[in-house]
Amino acid sequence: PSAEGLGTSLPSVSAMIRRMARESLVKVSAEKQINLTKKGRVFAESILRRHRLAERLAVDILGVDLALAHEEAHRLEHAMSPYLESKIVVLLEYPETCPFGHGIPGSTYKMDNSCITLKDASIGDLYVVDRVPEDDQNLLKYFVNNSFLPGHQITIEDSSSSRGVVELLCESKELVFSIDIASQIWVKQV
Repeated sequence: PSAEGLGTSLPSVSAMIRRMARESLVKVSAEKQINLTKKGRVFAESILRRHRLAERLAVDILGVDLALAHEEAHRLEHAMSPYLESKIVVLLEYPETCPFGHGIPGSTYKMDNSCITLKDASIGDLYVVDRVPEDDQNLLKYFVNNSFLPGHQITIEDSSSSRGVVELLCESKELVFSIDIASQIWVKQV
């Protein structure tokens, strides 16, 4: 079930979806497809903005370890008032991305159209890491421990869809990612 990874029971998820539909945040189709409404999208972007600002605050100002920033930001995002949010933006000097490279809604960030997923990168070419997934703490620890972070250069050593892996060099370390993980990592050719 989709709720298994959330630590939430299916009845709880169903109740939450019904509540969100009553509040006009989502629309549930006859086929049981769930889509955000305009109001829901505005609300979601507001939460995402506070979350990514909280990640920046945690890492850049408070010195929180990058591997813990996502979870700590989740705790902070719900307590952040609009006033505090505006003060954090000024303190952080109007950041455009979170520490993991994802754009902050409401900032001047524009996604670079030349970015591709790691799984689509060419063997032998040099790239800069642009964005990494942030929701798996063990994977984040691996990224941090191996300096595989936005702004760092990598060289693609091998990419094999038949073996299901991408091999690369990062800071003179050989790293291997599954195609599934590689499809969640964005890079830009140097």
